[in-house]
Amino acid sequence: MPRWSNEDRNALGILRNNAGLSREAVATTLNMSLSTLIRYEIGESDIPMGVAESMAVLYHVPFDTIREAIKSVKEDRGINFMGVYPPLMQVRANKKSKQKLMNNKEAASS
Repeated sequence: MPRWSNEDRNALGILRNNAGLSREAVATTLNMSLSTLIRYEIGESDIPMGVAESMAVLYHVPFDTIREAIKSVKEDRGINFMGVYPPLMQVRANKKSKQKLMNNKEAASS
């Protein structure tokens, strides 16, 4: 059984440890810095959808398990969890599509 640090005793750290992976191994595999992974695990930064999906595959758990772990970490920090976020470009594209749809509705109603 691996020794856990205090930082590993949150939902995401437990999932990583259960998969037998170190933070360094996960950061390398997911092509991110160790500090970025740590910020994700302790809830200081929001985890992009693609990273959360990769974590689920890497940790051999369903995506919903990762989502619930993220929710737990955020709630432990007193942060309202709104969900796993899609990449920024997708958000921008969705905003543009929504605005275009609203403009079309306004033009049709006038």
